[in-house]
Amino acid sequence: MRLFQVRFASLCAVGLLFAMLSACSGGGSGASSPTPAAASEDPAPASAVISVDSNDETAVVHYEGEEGEVDFEVGTAGEVSIPSDYPEDLVPLYPGGKVTLAGVEGGSFMIVASTNDDFDAIYSFFDENIEFDEAELRQNVKGYVLLSGSVGEYYVNVTATENTPGGEEANLITIVVTPES
Repeated sequence: MRLFQVRFASLCAVGLLFAMLSACSGGGSGASSPTPAAASEDPAPASAVISVDSNDETAVVHYEGEEGEVDFEVGTAGEVSIPSDYPEDLVPLYPGGKVTLAGVEGGSFMIVASTNDDFDAIYSFFDENIEFDEAELRQNVKGYVLLSGSVGEYYVNVTATENTPGGEEANLITIVVTPES
């Protein structure tokens, strides 16, 4: 299960990189053809197929490989929609956060949001609004927030870091929610 979580997070990171590159280059429009992933370009296996359908505001990335398929939406200029089955009652979204990436695969979710709020405000919100059951880890150090543990039937990892790639918002919040096995 942990290997899946790492692969899912890596794939979403590729999507985030795509979003940043698209935003820097002015984005694209229209759909691209499925392209076999080259090992030197990204962490996807050589047999994987990645297709992207984008417009001026969002891109929908579809990944298909040996481990299965995953779709996620990346905001290139605006916000994206949250998957309808995301467990917001257990793991709420940060109020006022601009959601720029949302992905789901096999019951696992990854949400990335940006905000200008400081780390203390971000930490306080999640500390007060997520009721961890066990395996809890909480950290709020200069420039980094981490809250991690079991919540109901899920394993939850929330991090906040400085938005070093740039953009309007100062900080990025990443939420990864995976089913406990």
